[in-house]
Amino acid sequence: MLNKIDRLTIYALMGFISFGALVISTSASEQASLMPVWGVIAAMIGLQLEVQQYDTSKH
Repeated sequence: MLNKIDRLTIYALMGFISFGALVISTSASEQASLMPVWGVIAAMIGLQLEVQQYDTSKH
């Protein structure tokens, strides 16, 4: 089972990888795929939810 810090790390890495794929794909061709955009949006939503639910008093 993953704890909240592990999930935050996974969301941050997912956002970083998706952003990198978005930058590389848009500079290489005119027609970009929407999958990296959805990855960045999903990472932002996941980070927002995890940060709102994270309670520092438990650690």
